[in-house]
Amino acid sequence: MNLNKNARFAAVNVLNSVLNCKKNLKKEFSNSVISIDRKDVSFLKVLVYGVIRKRNTLDSIISRYYKGSYSKLDKERKNYLRAAIYQIVYMDGVPDYASVSSSVEISKKVSYNFSKLVNAICMNFIRDGSKVKYSNKVLNYSAQFLELLDKNYSKKDAEKICAWGDKPASIWFRIKNCKNQEISRNINKEYLEGCTQFRNYIKFKNPKKIIEEYVNKNDILEVQSPGSGLAVDLLNLRMGDSVLDACAAPGGK
Repeated sequence: MNLNKNARFAAVNVLNSVLNCKKNLKKEFSNSVISIDRKDVSFLKVLVYGVIRKRNTLDSIISRYYKGSYSKLDKERKNYLRAAIYQIVYMDGVPDYASVSSSVEISKKVSYNFSKLVNAICMNFIRDGSKVKYSNKVLNYSAQFLELLDKNYSKKDAEKICAWGDKPASIWFRIKNCKNQEISRNINKEYLEGCTQFRNYIKFKNPKKIIEEYVNKNDILEVQSPGSGLAVDLLNLRMGDSVLDACAAPGGK
């Protein structure tokens, strides 16, 4: 395995630089994509940013399976484990066996014994399956942010805010033409996940396929948040009104 082109190994290197050496995330990520295949850039970004976002939750999971004091484990080794568990928990498009085998392979760079530890923790976690329950009390935010919440909200509301912020953002689609309304709502019904109270906005369980087929190819939908459409509804426009949109775009920025 050529580790220089391996996206998972690159992810661990970025995590080491950012979390352990306090380097700039954006700069370190940009430097890391130079050496890997272009098709793996999205995977790398999801993994790196995801681990950083969910670090506290990941640590709470790993510590259940680590024999000894996890807090005393070398910082670099923690990032190997975090990246491995993140793939299993949050990256549904990656089969568990692929997450484990690839994580074990790159961890051999540290030592063979450590790779066996990575394998054991991952496999034990997978075997436990749905029995594993990690506390909602684990908040993936800085002490400064939590202190700010504490000053303005009750503890219960602060936890709800953090739980909401931890959820991955949904990819919404806007139906581009009212003539396509019925067509759009019948697109791959098995993938349809939900609609909003705002007209013309829908989302799917497999947005990647929808983007390929109905955004890029057939031009029926475009990626856009319902929040972008809300502004139009709030204006309550009438026939003859003129509107200047100073930042006009589909809203996918």
